[in-house]
Amino acid sequence: MGAVEDAGVDTMTQTKAKSIQEVLVNVGTGFVVSYLLWLFVVPVLFDVETSAGQGIGITGLYTAASIGRGYIVRRVYNWRARNGS
Repeated sequence: MGAVEDAGVDTMTQTKAKSIQEVLVNVGTGFVVSYLLWLFVVPVLFDVETSAGQGIGITGLYTAASIGRGYIVRRVYNWRARNGS
Protein backbone atom coordinates (compact mmCIF):
# COMPACT_ATOMS: atom_id res chain seq x y z
CA MET A 1 0.00 0.00 0.00
CA GLY A 2 2.45 2.62 -1.10
CA ALA A 3 3.29 4.65 -4.13
CA VAL A 4 3.18 2.89 -7.47
CA GLU A 5 5.15 4.11 -10.46
CA ASP A 6 2.78 4.51 -13.42
CA ALA A 7 4.18 6.15 -16.54
CA GLY A 8 6.37 8.44 -14.44
CA VAL A 9 3.53 9.55 -12.15
CA ASP A 10 3.34 8.50 -8.51
CA THR A 11 -0.11 7.33 -7.46
CA MET A 12 -1.20 5.98 -4.10
CA THR A 13 -2.88 2.61 -3.95
CA GLN A 14 -6.09 2.22 -2.02
CA THR A 15 -6.47 -0.32 0.79
CA LYS A 16 -9.11 -3.02 0.40
CA ALA A 17 -11.04 -1.58 3.35
CA LYS A 18 -11.12 1.88 1.75
CA SER A 19 -12.10 0.36 -1.58
CA ILE A 20 -15.10 -1.43 -0.08
CA GLN A 21 -16.03 1.72 1.84
CA GLU A 22 -15.96 3.72 -1.40
CA VAL A 23 -18.07 1.13 -3.20
CA LEU A 24 -20.66 0.98 -0.40
CA VAL A 25 -21.00 4.77 -0.24
CA ASN A 26 -21.20 5.00 -4.03
CA VAL A 27 -23.81 2.26 -4.34
CA GLY A 28 -25.80 3.45 -1.33
CA THR A 29 -26.05 7.05 -2.49
CA GLY A 30 -26.79 5.93 -6.05
CA PHE A 31 -29.61 3.69 -4.81
CA VAL A 32 -31.19 6.47 -2.76
CA VAL A 33 -30.96 9.02 -5.59
CA SER A 34 -32.38 6.55 -8.12
CA TYR A 35 -35.22 5.53 -5.83
CA LEU A 36 -36.19 9.14 -5.15
CA LEU A 37 -36.08 9.93 -8.86
CA TRP A 38 -38.27 6.91 -9.56
CA LEU A 39 -40.80 7.96 -6.91
CA PHE A 40 -41.01 11.67 -7.68
CA VAL A 41 -39.69 12.41 -11.18
CA VAL A 42 -40.62 9.42 -13.36
CA PRO A 43 -44.36 9.62 -12.58
CA VAL A 44 -44.43 13.31 -13.51
CA LEU A 45 -42.34 13.10 -16.67
CA PHE A 46 -43.57 9.78 -18.05
CA ASP A 47 -46.99 9.30 -16.46
CA VAL A 48 -45.90 5.98 -14.93
CA GLU A 49 -47.37 4.97 -11.58
CA THR A 50 -45.74 2.26 -9.46
CA SER A 51 -45.90 1.17 -5.85
CA ALA A 52 -43.05 1.76 -3.42
CA GLY A 53 -42.16 -1.95 -3.64
CA GLN A 54 -42.04 -1.85 -7.42
CA GLY A 55 -39.86 1.26 -7.21
CA ILE A 56 -37.41 -0.57 -4.94
CA GLY A 57 -37.37 -3.55 -7.32
CA ILE A 58 -36.73 -1.40 -10.37
CA THR A 59 -34.08 0.62 -8.54
CA GLY A 60 -32.45 -2.61 -7.33
CA LEU A 61 -32.29 -3.93 -10.89
CA TYR A 62 -30.61 -0.79 -12.17
CA THR A 63 -28.28 -0.74 -9.15
CA ALA A 64 -27.16 -4.32 -9.86
CA ALA A 65 -26.58 -3.43 -13.53
CA SER A 66 -24.55 -0.39 -12.49
CA ILE A 67 -22.39 -2.43 -10.11
CA GLY A 68 -21.66 -4.95 -12.87
CA ARG A 69 -20.89 -2.21 -15.38
CA GLY A 70 -18.62 -0.40 -12.94
CA TYR A 71 -16.75 -3.60 -12.13
CA ILE A 72 -16.17 -4.43 -15.80
CA VAL A 73 -15.00 -0.91 -16.65
CA ARG A 74 -12.63 -0.88 -13.67
CA ARG A 75 -11.17 -4.28 -14.62
CA VAL A 76 -10.66 -3.14 -18.24
CA TYR A 77 -8.85 0.00 -17.11
CA ASN A 78 -6.71 -2.01 -14.68
CA TRP A 79 -5.86 -4.49 -17.43
CA ARG A 80 -4.96 -1.66 -19.79
CA ALA A 81 -2.77 -0.03 -17.13
CA ARG A 82 -0.91 -3.29 -16.52
CA ASN A 83 -0.44 -3.96 -20.23
CA GLY A 84 0.55 -0.44 -21.28
CA SER A 85 -2.50 0.19 -23.45
